[in-house]
Amino acid sequence: MPSLPLRENESRPVNEIILVSKEFDEFIVPGSQPLRSLLLADVNGKIRFPSVTSSVLEVVSSYLRCNDFTLPTALRRLELTVEKAEAVMDVAVQFKAPMLALRIASILFASRSGAEYFSAPAVAQMQRMFTDSFMFEYPVKDWLAIETLGGDTVAAAMDVMWFIRFSKEALQEMEAHNNNFPDHEGSWKQLFAETRVRAFLCSGVQAVTQEEVVLWTTSLGRYVEYISFRNQRISDAEVEVLAQCCPNLRSLDLASTNISNQTVKILLEHCKRIVECSVTGTTLGGREVDALRRHCAENKQKM
Repeated sequence: MPSLPLRENESRPVNEIILVSKEFDEFIVPGSQPLRSLLLADVNGKIRFPSVTSSVLEVVSSYLRCNDFTLPTALRRLELTVEKAEAVMDVAVQFKAPMLALRIASILFASRSGAEYFSAPAVAQMQRMFTDSFMFEYPVKDWLAIETLGGDTVAAAMDVMWFIRFSKEALQEMEAHNNNFPDHEGSWKQLFAETRVRAFLCSGVQAVTQEEVVLWTTSLGRYVEYISFRNQRISDAEVEVLAQCCPNLRSLDLASTNISNQTVKILLEHCKRIVECSVTGTTLGGREVDALRRHCAENKQKM
């Protein structure tokens, strides 16, 4: 790991940083880009990295200078030897540069057979590297933004990251769940989203903060498709939040919950993709059950 940088007292514009390498080469990069680098997000001026070579710092500075539109292509075109990739990874971690770190992780660990994928040993390496890393200084909303900015270049690595985040934050909510990456490969973000939403709502609407509602409605909620509340103390209030925040809901288990006929009105109004909904063991009337069944059947025909 490179040693910590030495700050030099030199006045620069607030949106400009000069990175100085071991060889005293200088690289000008824009500042105030927290999704590119947490380390550089609130600094400006000249920063010296006495143990980082110019060739490594050139890779990092190119990443920092690249605009959002061309970033995925620039990352995809990175071709590094293992030795240089490891050196760049050390600096990416020091800079807390998420998309660069994810791309280098793919270069170092991923396999390629058409599409990029991570084997079980590669996933284990990712877990060792990232489980307690700077990546978890970013909230979920920033992970979604990072994934969007990085595009398909970081998609496979982000799937592993969602698996790691699920293992750290959501696994306890899944009864008897086998925490095995291949079980949901390509879908870990969805499983994380569904488990998070379920955990909050099982605690009641009073547990769902306004910040959480904004997260669901603007991004995370669109990944929720399958949720079971069977035997939980779920009422119309929780169903209403779910229906309004998760427009792609397809399957819902409300068996043996505390819902009323109002829930059916909510589902008919907001859930245009739902194709199955269990309501056994509830107090719903026959007319409401029939209406819900027809709604699901009509949606299924449209699929």
